[in-house]
Amino acid sequence: MSRQDDAGRSVLILTQPPYEGGVPAKTRILCRYLRDRGHRVSVAWYATFGHQADINVPLWRMPAGLRPGVREMECFGDFPGVAVGCLFPELEAPYYLPGRHWRRLIAAHDRHIAVGGPPLVGHLLAATGTPGLLWCASDVVADRRDRVAAMGPARRLIHDVVTLPWVLRQQAHTLASLPRVLGVSRYTVERLAAHGCPAGHLDRLPIPVDTDLFRPSTSPAPPAVLGFAARFEDPRKNIGLAFEALALLRRNGMDARLRLAGAEPSRETLGRVAALGLEGAVDFLGEIAHDQLAAFYQNLDLFVLPSHQEGLCIAGLEAMASGVPVISTRCGGPEDYVRDGETGFLVEAAPAALAGALARVAGDRALRRILSAGARRVAEAEFSLAAFGSGLARAWTSVWGDAP
Repeated sequence: MSRQDDAGRSVLILTQPPYEGGVPAKTRILCRYLRDRGHRVSVAWYATFGHQADINVPLWRMPAGLRPGVREMECFGDFPGVAVGCLFPELEAPYYLPGRHWRRLIAAHDRHIAVGGPPLVGHLLAATGTPGLLWCASDVVADRRDRVAAMGPARRLIHDVVTLPWVLRQQAHTLASLPRVLGVSRYTVERLAAHGCPAGHLDRLPIPVDTDLFRPSTSPAPPAVLGFAARFEDPRKNIGLAFEALALLRRNGMDARLRLAGAEPSRETLGRVAALGLEGAVDFLGEIAHDQLAAFYQNLDLFVLPSHQEGLCIAGLEAMASGVPVISTRCGGPEDYVRDGETGFLVEAAPAALAGALARVAGDRALRRILSAGARRVAEAEFSLAAFGSGLARAWTSVWGDAP
């Protein structure tokens, strides 16, 4: 992970653990885009205690005299990567403090881009005075609202008294310091502006969708087969709403099914399915490889997006590129691309409202064809890799004065 002297630049992507979810998806896209343009790209992420416990040092390990470590490995196929441990990971905020390992990595590269959900990973650049780009999807409060609500009393107390004030200070410093902050949606831009990001530093850069990989099926869509691809055990995803809407559709005589990709169901989730009488009507497909997602979308009639909050939801765009209309709650980022009567419908977060929109489209094949064509058209016109490249180039030039 050293500086590059010849073609391109050495670019360090600072991010969260690159394993699952929307942030790794957009980080992968950025890495490949930059490498295709001749840059040498490395990825570094804060190692959570859950993923790499041995390179972190929580309070109870301090008497042993241990120090945080690093672990080098490949990520996103063949990109060089390194996981960076910290002291006191149980408090979360130390993930974003630049210790000696982070400082060494930052100093070894020419260009630096922080990619996260909330802006916090950008604090590694802000705290070292390193000019760079930050590409994020939400603010601290919105990103964690549902997870905090699910915490037990002891953990909630530590979060509210120690962690939250600390990470809010980190967010404020990051937004005030970095020269260019990119939100994935209009919703994100509005949230970051409300938290003090100067207007002159702030712009919108949507996550692009691969419209060559994700294409409409040549066969007719199977009626009333609904789908959702996400870490649906995350409370923000509000998967219970999708179950309730499905149960309502079936009680009203529609032979609807729901296919879920992206996670394994918890015991609680399976219990909710059974309680609603949906055993046999919900297919849990687990994690699906990126290159196999196209077939998943092509076998859907409608993509259902029941979330409480989304920065953008790249899965919704992948579905649209596949010609699948999206029925979504009003949850932030998807409002950039879910347009009533053109690409799908936006509804209130209530079972009757969601079921009503799903029934309307599933029961009207002509309407479904109109929405399918519109979904593909919007994905190609507004969320292509070319549009992404133009937006990234503007931001890159504003920080470093050259072209990516």
